[in-house]
Amino acid sequence: MTSTTPIADSPKSRVLAERRRRFGLRRLVRWLLGPDTDTLKQQQLMLIVSGILFLWVSGLFNGLFGVTPLLLVGVYLAAIPVLICLWWQGRWRDKTRRATTISLIILALIVAPATWFLNAGSQGPTLILYLILVSYAVGVQSAENRWRVGLLALLLVSPIIWLMAELWAPHWIVPYPDTKTRIIDLIFSYSAGALLLSIVILGHVRRFSQELYKANVLSKRLTDMARKDSLTGLLNHKVIHQGVMAALALQRPFSLVMLDLDHFKKVNDRHGHLYGDTVLVQFALVLRACCEPSKGQVGRAGGEEFLAIIPGDDNAANAFLARLRSEWAICYLEHGAVTFSAGAASWVPGDSLNSLIQRADDALYGAKDAGRDRWVVAAASSATGL
Repeated sequence: MTSTTPIADSPKSRVLAERRRRFGLRRLVRWLLGPDTDTLKQQQLMLIVSGILFLWVSGLFNGLFGVTPLLLVGVYLAAIPVLICLWWQGRWRDKTRRATTISLIILALIVAPATWFLNAGSQGPTLILYLILVSYAVGVQSAENRWRVGLLALLLVSPIIWLMAELWAPHWIVPYPDTKTRIIDLIFSYSAGALLLSIVILGHVRRFSQELYKANVLSKRLTDMARKDSLTGLLNHKVIHQGVMAALALQRPFSLVMLDLDHFKKVNDRHGHLYGDTVLVQFALVLRACCEPSKGQVGRAGGEEFLAIIPGDDNAANAFLARLRSEWAICYLEHGAVTFSAGAASWVPGDSLNSLIQRADDALYGAKDAGRDRWVVAAASSATGL
């Protein structure tokens, strides 16, 4: 008799069940706090959602154990529907900032003072509540919100005011009925407060990490925009010249190749500049693909002119240009083939940027004078590719 493992208990089913559980929890969080792309809104709504849960659990706890007068439980229960309405306005009516500000005011001016006077004052847990509110306010209130300074000042000064009131009129404070009740309440308040404070800190860390990631992406995008040609995506004129300077500083063999699409002005005149841009983009793609095996660099010098830095001597430049001609010849263009001419100059000791570019430019004009659709390698080698 053989035994089989129930499908429900198989490792695969447990993994699928765990994925469904996580997906369901993620959907619930997104429904409550909004999309992950807006971490500030999530943190602001987290204040309201946490406040609702805290008031509900605290009211239930105080009501069941008789820790505080029923009046405080009533204050908690009355504040809950107000916070729910504010959450709705923030989540579904795009009034998150206003909803968060009003929620902080309610918690700071109504809930926290009521808790202070009806729950043992400085001997109770209200200072923990103020600490959580300050932590939220610092992180979720927008810097340009004119209420931010006032709210922070209110949250920071309020405990001092209540302490002074307790000192002058201690009979205003409702004390704990006994030491046991006080310890139970403080254990509960510390546990709930630590949990909420951890959520606050983790939320801030997640938000700042997300903002840092966005800043890094934007910085990289701006760097690429500054380095690359906007049409072709190749290195721009300035950067490819910097690449030549870097190659010269290494004092290692390389070739500078100048390329020019033949009769490109006629292409623009006959078929329009949009089609001409398409040809440039297509040529840039082929040029980059042919340059990658040699780990060279390629850029757009301007218009229909391009520059390539190919590591190696004349042979490397010839191999690159032969591969480029072969790949460009089979590339489909709507209005027929467009040829290119090229001139290459290999580095020799003593070369400068100007001298190397001049020799490559002379070789390019030599290819054009010879009839175009060809390349000329200058410098040490006088080989010509046809």
